[in-house]
Amino acid sequence: MQLAEPFRSSRRAFLALTTAALSGLRAASSASFKRLPYLQKVARDQASILWTMPNSCEASIGVIDPAGSETIVRAKQTAMEGYFQYEAPLLNLKSNTKYQYRVLADGATLPVPATVGDLQFKTAGSGSFSFVHFGDSGTGDAVQSAVAKQMASEEVDFLLANGDLAYPTGNIDALEQLYFGRYAGHMARVPFFSAIGNHEYYAASGKDFLAAHSTPTAGIPPEDAGRYYSFDWGYAHIVCLDSNQISPDAAMLKWLEADLAATRRFWRIAFFHHPAFAVGAHEDEPEAIFLREHVVPLLERYGVHLVLNGHEHSYQRTHPILEASRVDPDTGGVVHITSGGGGAPCYPIPARPLIAKAASTNHYLRVDVDAATLLVRALEVRTGREIDRLRLAPAPLLTAPLVDAASYSTTVAKGGLVSIFGRNLCTAILDPSNAAPPTSLAETSVTLGTRLLSILYASSTQLNVLLPLDIEGKAALTLHTPNGAANLDIEIVRVAPALFVRSRPGLAVATYADGTPVTSQNPAKPDDQITLWLTGLGAVKGSPAENGVAATNLPVLAKIQVDLNGVLIEPSAAVLAASLAGIYQITFRLPSLTGPRADLHVVANGVLSNSAQLPLA
Repeated sequence: MQLAEPFRSSRRAFLALTTAALSGLRAASSASFKRLPYLQKVARDQASILWTMPNSCEASIGVIDPAGSETIVRAKQTAMEGYFQYEAPLLNLKSNTKYQYRVLADGATLPVPATVGDLQFKTAGSGSFSFVHFGDSGTGDAVQSAVAKQMASEEVDFLLANGDLAYPTGNIDALEQLYFGRYAGHMARVPFFSAIGNHEYYAASGKDFLAAHSTPTAGIPPEDAGRYYSFDWGYAHIVCLDSNQISPDAAMLKWLEADLAATRRFWRIAFFHHPAFAVGAHEDEPEAIFLREHVVPLLERYGVHLVLNGHEHSYQRTHPILEASRVDPDTGGVVHITSGGGGAPCYPIPARPLIAKAASTNHYLRVDVDAATLLVRALEVRTGREIDRLRLAPAPLLTAPLVDAASYSTTVAKGGLVSIFGRNLCTAILDPSNAAPPTSLAETSVTLGTRLLSILYASSTQLNVLLPLDIEGKAALTLHTPNGAANLDIEIVRVAPALFVRSRPGLAVATYADGTPVTSQNPAKPDDQITLWLTGLGAVKGSPAENGVAATNLPVLAKIQVDLNGVLIEPSAAVLAASLAGIYQITFRLPSLTGPRADLHVVANGVLSNSAQLPLA
């Protein structure tokens, strides 16, 4: 067995792999593959390897890390019709790391054809990556072979296979021959993430396709597993949908909205078989109409940049589209690319205003994703030439006014913690921490006039920044990113108290003296010492660091009172919290009150905060 470069210096790896090869020779007569091993669910810390055999055995994977240490992982066996399918989940892997592996049956290594080469894979990283997209491939003819050969020459991290993987019907026999058999060597080293096409549906609504794949299942009903899913890779969040489902009540739509709302990745990419906006033989099919009416609005609402489809056997790229109309770049529109040239005969393409580029030729896409730019190249197989190129570099788009980070009021105070909402704001993901916050992150920064502001939270859709303690009045705030800038004219007032509130059931964020939270299950009692957490109380005595982090609890200059059911209470302390930029603490003793909850406000220099509730014993 030929050893990959990172393993040649490891004696343990050499011995393990040599022993594995010899064991495989001994076992060749008693066990063999039906379907060669292929990669599924590859992520930063895990992967799954699947294969099939005609016989039942105790099967496992030996996975070998770069240091040459091998771990044996037992595979799960599933009895299929006439054969057995195996899946070995590999967990606790290191990100952006190359692993070698071998397949064992009853303790002996199964040999693979020389054309497959070394069995190895690489886990996902956190930065730049590349992938190939193709669709409508499963003809079994010379054209599919030519596309497959050219795609295999691309050095990429994964492939997206966008449906119609086997013609005319995607049953298991056709999939074995036209999909798993055709890309076997490639699948053993690079993960394929597949979407289900209409020809797979012709075989019992995709039963064989689903049984042969193992996909992420987060939030997906068990009966829909494999039909749609999502995964993160580097800077991107990628969503796969089942475009054969055309019910407005489908669970997929609710899942899609929740999934897109939760992601913090900069790039959002969706792929599914039927196109919404491609022209040709299928443009007015029920699936296309359903997608335009029910799926596309969700993709637009949650800032998807690129949609990849098949079904039409051609290459088509739209202009940026928003609400079914062409819009200018960087205004929230989505680019839709139909790439159905993976092997099937190509269709003619009528001219339409929404189509920016079209070609009726067999092809595939190579997509290179960096922090702030995404490059799509459509590569024709017959000539090897590039037939189209698209570069996306989305400028920041603000979708709301500046608000305080506690109550989301548009009135903001000096020294306050504030939130900026929009799209394409930052390519990095920053969580709050007690460390000194940065003023620049992944080439993203926020200035107030000429002053850099501290960044306390960052994602593609939200930035939390800290306003200075010494600036009041009208000011110009600017967000700077690698792809452009966005401006906000704001006004900073002296105080604007804003309580942090738990979204449900509207309780104030409050703690006891020992730091435990005040909750409905742990309500406050008379004479308890209570601390409230808020922002917007303005200037303090003393001088915190330039990034707004105080080394000690600095007293607030404004007059502070706590309003409980209309009773004003003088706090024992009102301070800028130590080591928490932009966060203030108010501490007071709870008087005797009646009822299960008290209505709560904070008053600063006569200015009333947002309303919250405090649970009472």
